[in-house]
Amino acid sequence: MVSKELRDRVIEDSGSRCALCRRAGGPLALHHIDPHGPDTYENLIALCPSCHALAYIRDFGPGELRAHAAASRAYQLEIAAAHTLLDAGFAVISGVTGPDAGVDIVAHRLEPGSGDMRTFLAECKGGQTAIGGAEVAAFAAKLSQYAGDFGVIIVTVEPSAEALETARGFGVSIVPIERFAGFIKDLQGNGDSE
Repeated sequence: MVSKELRDRVIEDSGSRCALCRRAGGPLALHHIDPHGPDTYENLIALCPSCHALAYIRDFGPGELRAHAAASRAYQLEIAAAHTLLDAGFAVISGVTGPDAGVDIVAHRLEPGSGDMRTFLAECKGGQTAIGGAEVAAFAAKLSQYAGDFGVIIVTVEPSAEALETARGFGVSIVPIERFAGFIKDLQGNGDSE
């Protein structure tokens, strides 16, 4: 049994954030890096409920669990994109990543002049490999499911030619994170999604 002092230390040293997805603000559980190891500071990490369940389902080994901490990059990308949208005056719903989520970001804005509400969906792909056409098609299906007016996939790696072609076919934009603020500025200036 982990003492309250050890539990508090692990959570405090994590910044009260999940060690994998880096989400804050929710309950955290302690997880043993080595499931057969001792109740020591070195063998414990703090995980949100979703990541904790994933760790059990996948039965991560110590090395694999540490490697999955890279998943936090996608969450950090989502936070950066959400802040860009907030700074541009969008109403934003974010922080619902993982298998239980439909999309990474849902944003709304009123169209200048008409006053019509437009729904903007964003998917954040922060991996180290280029996205493909299948990922774009899956996002396009979500765009339709959520009755989104326009959508963008925000990436950290240049997309494949197949992904770009698929995106054009579905009317989805693929934008590197470093160009996202400019994309949003252009979007607001043009009043359309292209």
